[in-house]
Amino acid sequence: MAETSPVLSSELSSWQSGPREEGLDLHSLLEVFRKRRLILVWTVAIGIALAAAICVFMTPRYDAVDTLNINPQGGASIDLGELSDLMSGAGGLDWDSIVQTQVLIISSDPLAWDVIKKLRLDQDATFMHPGLLDRFSHCRLVVTPSGQSPDNIPNCQRYKMLQRFSKALDVEALPKTQAVQIRFRSPNPALAASVVNTLAESYLQYNFLTRYNATMKASGFLQDRLNEMRRNMETAESNLAAYQKQANIIGTDETDNLAISQLTDMGKQLTDAEADRILKEANYRLALTGNPELIGTIVPDSVLPTLRSQEAQLDALLAQAQSEYGSKYPKVIQLQSQLGEVRKSLQAETADIQARFKSEFDAAQHTEDNLKQSVDSLKQEEFVESAKFDRYDLLKNEVTSTQDLYDDLLKKLDEAGVTAGLKSTNVDVIAPAVEPVKATLPNDPIFLLVGLAGGLLFGVIGIFIADNLDHSIRGSEEAQELSSLPVIGLLPHLPASAPRTAAQLSQTAARLYVEVLPPGSEFSEAIRSLRTTLLLAAPGTAPKVIMLTSPLPGEGKSLISLNLAATLARAGRRVILIDADLRRGKLLRQREGDLTPGLSGCLTGATTWRDQVQSIPIETGELSVLQSGLRPPNPAELLGSSQMAAMIEELRAKFDHIVIDTAPAAIVTDPIVLSRLADVVLIIARVNRTTRFALKETIRSLSRISGRVAGIVLNDDDVAKRYYGYGSYKRYYSYYVDGDSGENHSHSGPRHALKRMD
Repeated sequence: MAETSPVLSSELSSWQSGPREEGLDLHSLLEVFRKRRLILVWTVAIGIALAAAICVFMTPRYDAVDTLNINPQGGASIDLGELSDLMSGAGGLDWDSIVQTQVLIISSDPLAWDVIKKLRLDQDATFMHPGLLDRFSHCRLVVTPSGQSPDNIPNCQRYKMLQRFSKALDVEALPKTQAVQIRFRSPNPALAASVVNTLAESYLQYNFLTRYNATMKASGFLQDRLNEMRRNMETAESNLAAYQKQANIIGTDETDNLAISQLTDMGKQLTDAEADRILKEANYRLALTGNPELIGTIVPDSVLPTLRSQEAQLDALLAQAQSEYGSKYPKVIQLQSQLGEVRKSLQAETADIQARFKSEFDAAQHTEDNLKQSVDSLKQEEFVESAKFDRYDLLKNEVTSTQDLYDDLLKKLDEAGVTAGLKSTNVDVIAPAVEPVKATLPNDPIFLLVGLAGGLLFGVIGIFIADNLDHSIRGSEEAQELSSLPVIGLLPHLPASAPRTAAQLSQTAARLYVEVLPPGSEFSEAIRSLRTTLLLAAPGTAPKVIMLTSPLPGEGKSLISLNLAATLARAGRRVILIDADLRRGKLLRQREGDLTPGLSGCLTGATTWRDQVQSIPIETGELSVLQSGLRPPNPAELLGSSQMAAMIEELRAKFDHIVIDTAPAAIVTDPIVLSRLADVVLIIARVNRTTRFALKETIRSLSRISGRVAGIVLNDDDVAKRYYGYGSYKRYYSYYVDGDSGENHSHSGPRHALKRMD
């Protein structure tokens, strides 16, 4: 019994599977989109259809626009300083904040309600039309009866009206301008224009009244303050005159006072004395530190640096001598004595310097104290002389400041009284709203583009979701990684439109129809490659018994079994094809007659295989076929019986190759029990159909029983598109198969097209 060569199988698999690519490259991504393009087509179609339906059935809505100019200099003629701004609440804000505040005022509920009352929107059927959600609300919008005042509208209905008005209104400050744009949207274009113009008028009136009232309030406040200032000014003037008479002040200039001149000179001397005392004190405290280096900086002619240098040298010599000779060595004792003398000299010199700086500091302190006493004495004299001038200056300054403030406020009050009614607003209408002609909504191009974009977006999302939920095998690399088995065959996709012709054979009492692909087709070339791989995969003798199975139905095992057997027969070998799917075998189609006993009849003893084998002529050979026959009640037991084993042994002696087509291995156990009789087992997996779980379960079951699984044959794989591109592969294939050389035109006999079996 032949065994599969793992080395040769691995090499062939590596050659067939091509270079492996990591991750999701552009080609793989495009392949995913091509495979699931219907999802994208449907989502785009639905998105565009929904957008078109909205455009058709949506009620047209119109936007009326009014533009206002808010001029920061509009109210300059009523300038009361910062007082007017504070009274109106606009102080301390930059211009952007002021404009945004005006936007909030225009959008406020009081102005909205004023417009509703003026236009009687509560009686307008378009504005009061109930929405979808209003039908389920306990408070519904109801048109106000004629003659009823809007002030009697219930609060809940008033709230809903203001809410609807606010949703239809859009007020925004135009960037980098002083303009504010008012926009109102309504199904009624005339109503939209009326609302915008009325709102602008209400805002202008509100702005005028607000600024006018603020100006008048400031004017009244200033008038009260002026009356009080007048009384205070008169009182201050009376107090100044009385004090001047009481203090006997003749002149108003106190710069000629002698005591002041003396005090000025004495103050300068005191300042110099304080500076000298601070310097002497700093030197003295520096000397108190006893640090020779610091003292040397203030006494350059001192011997302290020299003594300090000698001390450092002696310290170094003493340390070296102690480390070499010890503390009792005479030289060490001598150095210690010298070091002590130097340190005594240092202490003495430091004490002398400290005493010298102490005496200098005491002398400077004494001089400063004497000057302070003199200055204090002069101050007392000056206080007596200048007290009356201080009191006089205070009263005089009070009179002057009161007079200046009174004159300034009186001037502004006169201006406010004249101009308050002339210009109290800083808002101008740039362009009043006109009745719109073109509807804003629906915007057909935008809606259709949004529908297209939404369809594309949901289509892409749906494609990725469907691709992630798809657990089928997608290519040879995935199949090989999942199963750890070589992929020994890649069979291309066979389109349903491939030409087919049927060859009718007369055998026994029934007429059988079998369809075999032409030998020059792409599929036949892939079968030839599979045949070559099988013949070279085993060292020595080629495998005789070749069993083909698949995890699930519909994966093309019968198609591959028939064409593999036909390809082996074309090579001049004696080949028999056995349909071992006793449950739903359909390798051959029968017409005008009952089913023959077939394989099941052979295993039950009703007939022999020699009586049931049927021959099909192939171009260069002959193919023998044994059908499955009637469906037995116990197919697994029959396939695992000794009769089956004996029949296989007889067929081994009669034929060069035995190709067995079996049932799906992930569903029934028939292929598993039959795999013990095979030399090699081929597992057929179909791209985008065979699931990962089914493939793994099939391999696990077969490997546990026989261990003769040679590899995987991947069906329906777009090899041409994956490696060459579809057009390039077609050109290459046509060059070799349909070219002028004529080497593949020798098949002049009848070609038989293959019928998809599963």
